[in-house]
Amino acid sequence: DKQERDWHGFTKNREPQAIVGIATEPPFAVEWDISMVPDDDRVAARAVVHFKGHPEIAYETAPCEMFAVPPRPEGVEVTWHAPDEMPAPFWSRANRAKTCAIDLDVDAATIERAQLHVRIWDGGAGTVADSFTLNGHPLRVAGKGAHDLLYRVIDIPAVNLNRGANEIRLLSDTEHHGIEVLLPGPALVVRTKGRESDSSP
Repeated sequence: DKQERDWHGFTKNREPQAIVGIATEPPFAVEWDISMVPDDDRVAARAVVHFKGHPEIAYETAPCEMFAVPPRPEGVEVTWHAPDEMPAPFWSRANRAKTCAIDLDVDAATIERAQLHVRIWDGGAGTVADSFTLNGHPLRVAGKGAHDLLYRVIDIPAVNLNRGANEIRLLSDTEHHGIEVLLPGPALVVRTKGRESDSSP
């Protein structure tokens, strides 16, 4: 529904993609890695249950919106940053580059970890070597151009990020199909620790 905070999971060849975990044996418990889940009280989760021996049957629970990220170590914050504006449509063909910017009000020296989340339709980059870049640094988001839907989570070195605008550039030289960035668009998830708490026990 184009909301930037929505989870972007989907199924591909009937297998779930970009989800928090799968349990196939009793007691059907899943340990979630929430180290890069943004600090927010608007986190929701749902379960999709498949029945053994009946692959055609699945049950989805309603979203549980009473989930909150547990307290973090003192001074640690995880924030989500999305572009204010994006090209529409956000695709590149015939060497026509498309760009957007993600603003960060974060001191790079405080960044412990950063990730870029992006979902694309992979129509191929053609002969372009660096088809997707962040601040000029190439990132591998495309596959083999096999008209595929891909969800990428890419670790970003803190030194590659700017305080202020961070430009994402998309370029494909294919004529009819290219790489397409799907809604809700790219986003940076940044885990920081304030300098004042670095010496805390």
